[in-house]
Amino acid sequence: MSEKNLSRDFQPGEVVAARCGFCNGRGIYPFGHPSSRAHCGVCNGRGWVYIRAPYVLCPACRGTGRIAGKWMTCRRCRGKGGVPVRESAHGEGG
Repeated sequence: MSEKNLSRDFQPGEVVAARCGFCNGRGIYPFGHPSSRAHCGVCNGRGWVYIRAPYVLCPACRGTGRIAGKWMTCRRCRGKGGVPVRESAHGEGG
C-alpha cells in the first residue's frame, strides 16, 4: 500500500489508485506458485488497485494484504492493503 497516497488530500468518496498491498505493486503472484510469472489475483497484474478515499492502512494485515504466515489474502482489505475510513470512525457521521 502506498503511504504516499495516505498523505494526499482527497475528496470524500473519491476513488483513487493505490499500490497493491498483496504483490507490493509488482503485478505478479508474490509466492511464485503456480509459476513465477503468474499474475496477482488482487490487482489482476496491474500492480495497483482502486480504493475509496479517505483510507488507512489495514489494521489486520498492516498494509501487506496478506495473512501473516499464510499464502492468503487478508479478509478485511481483500488484499488491497488499505481500508476506507468510515465517516463515523473519524467523527463526522454521527
